Amino acid sequence: MGYGRFASVGAVCLALLLLASGCKAPTTGSTGAATPSGQTETVVLKVNTFEPEDPYSGAGGKDVWKWWAEELGKRANGKVRVEIYYAEGLHKNTDSLEALDAGVSDVAFFTNPALVGRFPISSDLFTDSPLGSMIARQKGVTRKEDRYNFQLAVLDKLLAQGLLEEYKGYKVVGWKVITPNLLFTTNKKVTRLEDLKGLKLRAPGKTGFKIVQGLGGSPATVTTTEVYTALERKVVDGGVLGIAALKKFKWAEVVKYGVDYPLTRGMQTALMTERKWNSLPEDVRAAIEELKPELTARLTGREMQLETEAIEAFIQGGGELIKLSPEEEARWDKVMGTIVEQTIAELESKGLPARKVVEIAEQTAEEFRASR
Repeated sequence: MGYGRFASVGAVCLALLLLASGCKAPTTGSTGAATPSGQTETVVLKVNTFEPEDPYSGAGGKDVWKWWAEELGKRANGKVRVEIYYAEGLHKNTDSLEALDAGVSDVAFFTNPALVGRFPISSDLFTDSPLGSMIARQKGVTRKEDRYNFQLAVLDKLLAQGLLEEYKGYKVVGWKVITPNLLFTTNKKVTRLEDLKGLKLRAPGKTGFKIVQGLGGSPATVTTTEVYTALERKVVDGGVLGIAALKKFKWAEVVKYGVDYPLTRGMQTALMTERKWNSLPEDVRAAIEELKPELTARLTGREMQLETEAIEAFIQGGGELIKLSPEEEARWDKVMGTIVEQTIAELESKGLPARKVVEIAEQTAEEFRASR
């Protein structure tokens, strides 16, 4: 199954609309090393990120993209100047691929699940489904940092082995897997599947609906901005919620119980078109390539930090994180396994290498366990 470059009339219209309406100026100004006297013209790269500036994500009180800009400027000997547009300053998160194709941005950092159906292997099958978390759990990848790095290692292998056709025409600049999604409830303590019967639970996306239904609850669509009010007013009894969001959106104030069973994660990616990549000087490409694992490590390190902070805030606020018994965990695994098999069958029917992905993920998990 092929995946086009999204170069279409819509992409051109997007570019014209942005130019006509006027884009936001880079909120941080231009970042990077100055061009030495006599050097050829400086390469300007426009980075659009859906996230606001976060001074704790980089180094020395800098946002991770400021850090990347400065490092790239240094390592490319002043040939690059990076303009950073935070909080969708150039274009919407969901328009990232079209904007890249149209040249509105040169690097776009976006959430893969928001581009529904566009990343069937990396997102829909692996990170944004129960598969990655389930394999890590079953293969004994237990340390928090290992669970993050295991999933990143799988993504790197899939990309290197040419199994991610969904990225054809693009260059990965860096990526991360995000904090796990757990099941949280407002009043009812959940220790077994039977406790979920009759509970109305917020379910994010197609996979979220399958998970809630499989566990015995009643799924409900509640957008991120509506979750707090829905929980506070008992419109829903809980839901599948991201750990980091507990603190970020203050959801920890309105839930009492959480089940310590990672359901899904999700991922975020920084991309550049191959066309733009090939237009860059060789030493600039080398610097970006050198920075890829470092950028990924910093993005992921911040995510791990957010997970720790959010769980601590939840517990300090009176919340309780429940550990399932081994027998009960096996029951939940069976539900997740059914959902994963359905996804695998669907993707295989479209000619995508879903079972090969499972094989690589299991092998990588074994390697992580053996190394500990």
